[in-house]
Amino acid sequence: MFYKSGLFQRMDFLTIQVPDSMDLVAFLASNSAAQQRQAALEAVRVLLAKCAAHGLLHKDLNARNILLANTDHATLAYLLDVEDVVWMPHLDVDGVQWWPHQVEHARAANHARLARSLHKRVRKGDLALTAQQLQALISELKSHA
Repeated sequence: MFYKSGLFQRMDFLTIQVPDSMDLVAFLASNSAAQQRQAALEAVRVLLAKCAAHGLLHKDLNARNILLANTDHATLAYLLDVEDVVWMPHLDVDGVQWWPHQVEHARAANHARLARSLHKRVRKGDLALTAQQLQALISELKSHA
């Protein structure tokens, strides 16, 4: 919620605890079953697609800012550190989209940031992936949800 505070605006954030969750790096480093891995990557793809569809650009998107949680019915992905999110609105007036390039820009920028983060986690030894495995993972995350 935004509200005026002098010359500036302030914003409140809601903080919740998400049980049975781990960040994307911890998940990828774990020896999860293929079915769990596919569900988690699909959840990340859905999260990134929703961000792009709403013109949300995360200025510090990295693999540790994506939290994965299992529910009874699905794996969900949550976006963390939302104070670094910029909203790049696009308008749809009578079926005509104004600034539709904002959606593509947000999508490409978020994917590029996440890819850089995954490369960094491999370099630091947090993820034991070969160059081929890393590239396959990045390509898989870019595929449409």
